[in-house]
Amino acid sequence: MTPEHPWHAERTLTEAVVTPWILEAAPWLAGADVRAFSSGWDNAAFLVGEDLVVRFPRRRLAVDLLEVETRVLPHLVGRLSVRVPAPELVGRSPDEQAWPFVGYRLLPGTTACRAGLGEDERAGLAAPQGHFLGGLHTIDVAEARAFGAGGDVLGRVEPTERGERALDALAEAATEGWLQASAVSVLGRMIASVLDAEPEPRATALCHGDLYARHLLVEDGRLTGVIDWGDVHVGDPAVDLAVSLAFLPHAARPAFERAYAARAPLPDQRGRLLARLRAIGHSLTLLQYGQRGAEPELAFEARRTLHLLAQEFEDPESCSRGPGRLS
Repeated sequence: MTPEHPWHAERTLTEAVVTPWILEAAPWLAGADVRAFSSGWDNAAFLVGEDLVVRFPRRRLAVDLLEVETRVLPHLVGRLSVRVPAPELVGRSPDEQAWPFVGYRLLPGTTACRAGLGEDERAGLAAPQGHFLGGLHTIDVAEARAFGAGGDVLGRVEPTERGERALDALAEAATEGWLQASAVSVLGRMIASVLDAEPEPRATALCHGDLYARHLLVEDGRLTGVIDWGDVHVGDPAVDLAVSLAFLPHAARPAFERAYAARAPLPDQRGRLLARLRAIGHSLTLLQYGQRGAEPELAFEARRTLHLLAQEFEDPESCSRGPGRLS
């Protein structure tokens, strides 16, 4: 694992390291078990007692993201159609870095990438996803900025840079044999078609910014929560709408779009192209992460998405496509 990968950790976090930090910020938790819970690109999470999840940045970039999330989430709790984490414990590590950490009550459900969902089960989540995103994207941008959401400083749907990264990741996937050769060829053409169109992002909505299977909670066929809001920002809604391409079967996307359109405008051709590039580029990065980080469920999600999108692009007659479809 090399430093240029986005999941490279800049500090090691263990139960022994974080327990005294938690107790200094919340001495009333003395005696509670502290157990490693999960680890992602930006943060490591620990479960305190039975239901308090405390997240700690693993790298410097995540510090700013966690601070933004902590400012924004209190203004979203109870406002959207599914539950989001509510910050309850805020502290800073007592070392020289003084990086923040934040605790939230555990939300019900399992991350969608670990739920073993079939295509029909994914389709059942289409309308709830569309309803959730439609509500999020209609929050007033001026209000969002006032309660602490900044702009997209990372250029999450900036086509030139993201397209080049996607092509580099696609080349690695081809070299390593992670994707079928036919899919690699089609995906290369798909990326090129977006770059040729030169779509420009527009900052018109409050966006989650990193919406994919790992950040969707599901239980008994329901969408129960959306987690990990470190990438929340005012930006182009295409960054979130990519989830419909990456997660849902093609036949379920009309249900997503109807639910979304009841709250917010569907994207234009420019937005659809950016959503497509985001779905491809993010999935290629997930494929790298899943393969090199030994997380097979994420590698599966990425391969499923990439082969599905390549098939749809190569053989559009096999799918019914109506006006405004995100794909």
